[in-house]
Amino acid sequence: QFKQAGAARLQFMSCSFYCRVFLDGEAIADSRSGGYTPFFVDLPKGSGDRELVVLADNRFNSTTAPLHTGGDFWMYGGLIRSVLLHDMPDDGQVWPWRAHVFPTSLA
Repeated sequence: QFKQAGAARLQFMSCSFYCRVFLDGEAIADSRSGGYTPFFVDLPKGSGDRELVVLADNRFNSTTAPLHTGGDFWMYGGLIRSVLLHDMPDDGQVWPWRAHVFPTSLA
């Protein structure tokens, strides 16, 4: 459980293989991109106590990456990197999500 005061975003740094996100008992997102691929979920606005449930499933099947090829190994699953909760600005405010910086000189 967590408290939400306004707009918020969850950033999953890695979930393997299949991940489904529930907020207050309602499915709000899923990811089938496989482990080590970050993704984010914008949470519906709410206030007060919220219940967050994350289902992580690492069973092999034809809908998740990587596709199983019958190898002699087992890919471990679950939340294998951090999950971050970001408070977002109110509607209409500009807020940079990501900035790329490229050096113009190596000196």
